[in-house]
This record gives sequence, structure tokens and C-alpha cells, in this order.
Amino acid sequence: MKNLLIKFSSSLLVLILIFSCSFSAYGTENISDATEEPSCENGNTDVFNENSFGDIDQNGKITATDARVILRACVGLEETTENILLYGDMNSDKEITSDDARTVLRISVGLDSIKCILRGHEIISIKIKATCTKEGYTEKRCKDCSYKSGEKTDIVQAKGHTLKKSIKKATCTTDGTETIYCTVCSYKEKPVATEKAQGHSFSYWEVNDNSKSKTCKKCSFKITSDKAKSIYLTFDDGPGPYTEKLLGYLKEYNVKATFFVTNQMPRYKSLIKKIAQDGHTLGVHTLTHQWSIYSSKESYLKDFNAMHKIIEDETGIDTKIFRFPGGTNNTVSRSYSRGIMSVLSKTMTEKGYRYYDWNIDCCDTLGYSSSKIASTTINQLKNRKTAIVLMHDIKNTTVEAVKSIIEFGLKNGYEFMVIDESTPPVRFSPVN
Repeated sequence: MKNLLIKFSSSLLVLILIFSCSFSAYGTENISDATEEPSCENGNTDVFNENSFGDIDQNGKITATDARVILRACVGLEETTENILLYGDMNSDKEITSDDARTVLRISVGLDSIKCILRGHEIISIKIKATCTKEGYTEKRCKDCSYKSGEKTDIVQAKGHTLKKSIKKATCTTDGTETIYCTVCSYKEKPVATEKAQGHSFSYWEVNDNSKSKTCKKCSFKITSDKAKSIYLTFDDGPGPYTEKLLGYLKEYNVKATFFVTNQMPRYKSLIKKIAQDGHTLGVHTLTHQWSIYSSKESYLKDFNAMHKIIEDETGIDTKIFRFPGGTNNTVSRSYSRGIMSVLSKTMTEKGYRYYDWNIDCCDTLGYSSSKIASTTINQLKNRKTAIVLMHDIKNTTVEAVKSIIEFGLKNGYEFMVIDESTPPVRFSPVN
């Protein structure tokens, strides 16, 4: 009977202590007033003041004496013993302090959840789904603040998850990787390198208005620049006696050019192969460079096909680019056949060929000196971001002017490029 009374007294003391502590902290404040506060994070002492909560002897603060009384009530001790000095010593400093008392209070009365209830917050159950590496569970949390119970219920084992491999092929800039991922949840392992980027090479720059781009021939990687300044050096009528010297200058500066070749000087025909070997582009200009090729569509195609075959025989290249002698807008052709240029430009396009004119003329056909050819070209380059320059490698003055033109371009941020099938065409409108 005595033991039962002791247990009853201890339980009653705990209840009285908790309620008396609560009301000493909150006075006559009603719950509806407290719920007006927007949050109930730990440390908001305006509603739940730890400095006064549990002040048993009412001296305005929680003391070690208060701590001992609280501890006795919490653990059901009837009297203070020597062990009470160490029981609840949270800081392990061999004495019970007011900080220990506050810690015990939070543990004893569930401070966080009491604060949620006092503010009118709603406690809900949250279900966490299972993943490949974690179990699923249900946890109680507050909808309005950061409180969560920490107690996990309805634990579910992670089942039915399937792992797959995601393979990414190597590109110009990244190695190939293999990643393990789950088809059910968000689980994903760190990618593992499986293939080194090798054997990648870029096509020539493709220029559109003020931008340029080039694409890798092996993968889909593409580089784009919004600040394109490009020069296409194009040489007509060769190869001739100065072509080999020109090739040496171009090699010195590591610059590539485009050659629209003829066979009007057969003894230099072997240079066609060297032009290709040095990495330059070959296009058809004409076989004979006689204006009579404009007498009819048939005469032009005969001349064109003969020159195309020479290029193919010398280099194995089936070139698809060409330039009309005199340009698409030449008027000399009127003397041979009215409307022939309109017919030829349409016919050649239908056959899959692309013709290119120019937007800068170095004027080397006017008998200018090398310095005059260079200055005439440079003055026109200053006003263009993309320039296709008409030149003739059968003239020594032109070949000697090339070095000055290249040096100007390199110093002023231009890139020297070659014409290929992807180059946007610069074309004159036929006037015949």
C-alpha cells in the first residue's frame, strides 16, 4: 500500500509540476492569441520562455536547485541522494546546472510539440517512399513549422527496384561514361569513365552572317562563335609559274586557300596535286579559259567536264565547287550567246554543283604593283567581316602581295578559311 502511494504521489507531482510550469510561463495568455505567431522554431522565447519555464522557487531564473527538484519529479525520487548530483549532468561537468535543467525540461515535456499545440499548428503524417538504398517510412511533421517527431513508423523495405545502365559516348570534349540508375526511384550512381575521346576531327568553319560554326566529323559536338571575321583567299587561272612560290608563302603562315584551276598551262598541271596535298581546296574554273565556252550550254559543259576530270585524275577529288570565268555577271558572254549565264547558273545548280563569285576584288588585273594590290585588298577588308577575295596566282605581283594581306588579317582577328560545299555562297545575279 505504501509503495502504491509513493508511485501515485510521484506521478501526481510530475503532472502538477508540468502544468504549474506551463502556466507560470504563459500566465493567462489564451491559445488563440498564441496562434497569431507565424512560426514556432526552437528559440522563439516570446511565447515559450525557457528562462522562466520551470522556475520552481520563483526567483526569476532556473537554478541548479530548480534542476534538482525537476529531476526528482521526472524520475520519481522521494528525496535527494548523493547520486542526484550527477544524474542528468548533460555537460558531464560533474554538477547539475541551469543549462542541464533546460535540456531535461525539453526532453521531459516534449517542448517542440507543446509549442506546435500552443500555436494551433497542425501535425500531419508524411510518407517517405523507399529508394534503392533507403527504406520507406511514415513520420509525423508540423505543417506550419520545422517540427518533426523523429519517430518512424510503417517502415517499408525497398523492393521492386531495377537498376539500369546509361551509356554516353565520347565526344570531342568529354570521355564516354557509364551511369547506373534506378528505373523506379531517383537513385543514381556517380558516372564511371569507360571510353576516351579519340579520333575526333572538325570540319571546316561554316559561316552565316556574323557567326560561324564547325562540327566534329565523328560525333555531334559543335563549336559556334558569334564573332566571325573570315577571309577566303581564292586564286583563279592557275596553276602557273608562281603557284609553287605562293604555296610556300601560305605554308609559312599556315594559311589555307581555295584554287579555281585551269589547264591553260599544261606543264604546271602537276601542281594541282600539290595544292590538294597542302590542304587547300580545289574548284573548277575552266579548261581552256576561252570565252567561246559560252557559245552554248553544250560547249560550256564540255570544257567544265574536261577540267573536272583532270582534277579527279590528279587528286581523286570529286569537287563540287566552281567559278565561272569572268564571274556570273560577266557581259562578255553576250557576244557568244544571249541569256547563257542564266541558263548555265540554273543547269549547274541542278547538277549539284555550287558556284562562288567574290565580294572583294584585289584588282590585280589592272596592272597594279604588289603594294597597291595589298593596300587595295586591305582597305576593302576593313569594311567586311566575311570576305571572299578574288586573286590570280598566275601574276607574280599578286603572289608577293599575299604576305602583307595575311599579316593584316592575322593581326586583326581574321581567320583564313577555305571554300567547301557548306560555305554560304557569294553570288552575282546573271546579267545575261
